Amino acid sequence: MGLNGLENVMKNESKLKKQAEAIAAVAPPSFEELPDLGLYMDQVTGYLGRHLRAIAPEREDAILTPSMVNNYVKNGHIDRPVQKKYSREQLAALYMLCSLKSNLSIPDAAALVRFLCEEQGNAGAYNGFIAEQKQVMAEVAATFDRLPDEARDEDVTALAHDLIQRACAERLAAEALIAYLSEKNEARLARQREQEEKERAKKEAVEKAKKAAEKAEKAAEKAKKPETAEKKKG
Repeated sequence: MGLNGLENVMKNESKLKKQAEAIAAVAPPSFEELPDLGLYMDQVTGYLGRHLRAIAPEREDAILTPSMVNNYVKNGHIDRPVQKKYSREQLAALYMLCSLKSNLSIPDAAALVRFLCEEQGNAGAYNGFIAEQKQVMAEVAATFDRLPDEARDEDVTALAHDLIQRACAERLAAEALIAYLSEKNEARLARQREQEEKERAKKEAVEKAKKAAEKAEKAAEKAKKPETAEKKKG
């Protein structure tokens, strides 16, 4: 191999090493470190955009835009802002949602975020999410170590192929699990609605019976009045 060829190999290896280091260095702020003063829309997109850029460095378009946020609010994926300000809880939900949306549909990503928050609370869900994210990023970055010294293009292709195949299979598995949880959640909500309907119907029946009893009592009292008047005349 000539000098130029060796230099190119070293440059490519250095580039791969930097990419692996960037993946391993993903470190979003903890829930406690998120702004708690309430952010306006442009502050939200700017703040989260900087942190989300770490997990999508090759994207040239905006990762989070005002229209995206508005759509998430409109569809009930995150809570509505209070006086146009977004809270720490909403920032956490947005970060999780945006981190997942490259691998899941928005409804599936939103469902998973909702399940996590319901089970662990907003702070616990978010901190657990980013801890898992950091761990997985470190594990994926470590796969670059499988490349031999002076890796050939074939070696890099093989690793990329292995990673994407795993990603596709893991996405299928995640979608199946989320669908399972969504079906259970819908069944639970259906039972809850049914119970609420029964309780409403029962309450209405009690109220109806009460009104009927009151009406009958008034009618009985009204019927007694003529009898009392006749007795007084006699």
